Amino acid sequence: MALTQQRTRRHLTYSWRGRPNRHSVCTSLRFWQIRAGLNERRSTWRYAYCNSKLLNKEKAMPQYFISYLGGNKPSSPEEGKRHFAKYKEWLSSLGDSVISPANPFKNTSTVNPDGTVTAGSTTSMSGYTIIEADSMEAALSMAKACPFLDIGGSLEVSELIEMPRQK
Repeated sequence: MALTQQRTRRHLTYSWRGRPNRHSVCTSLRFWQIRAGLNERRSTWRYAYCNSKLLNKEKAMPQYFISYLGGNKPSSPEEGKRHFAKYKEWLSSLGDSVISPANPFKNTSTVNPDGTVTAGSTTSMSGYTIIEADSMEAALSMAKACPFLDIGGSLEVSELIEMPRQK
């Protein structure tokens, strides 16, 4: 397989067998546009893909952080499997609204204000999930169906705020 180089107006990417990289949508579309002889890119709908700043200005759906607090450990491996099956079923029922599912914590350490580090957590948070929802009420209704509540755990739901990026 030969590694080839393709140059577009704004990007330089490498690809195998002359095909653009799958992760580079802008380059892929522009490459195929040039290959097809479409030079008037401003008049095509594909121009939006080549200007990522236009895409980033669209208002995205709010994201919510669900943190898992407390909860009783399963008494047997079978009970743990049953609970995890319910949890996976709940996640699949949420569909595309789940951004980052099932993120448990392991080996937590705490950095104190004086700089010392202690093993363990000062909170009972055991993991998190990030979802997209139209409103806080919609996010809360999704959280109320979570099987983590069945094992004595609590859920905190917080809206994530996107901070401006440094230039």
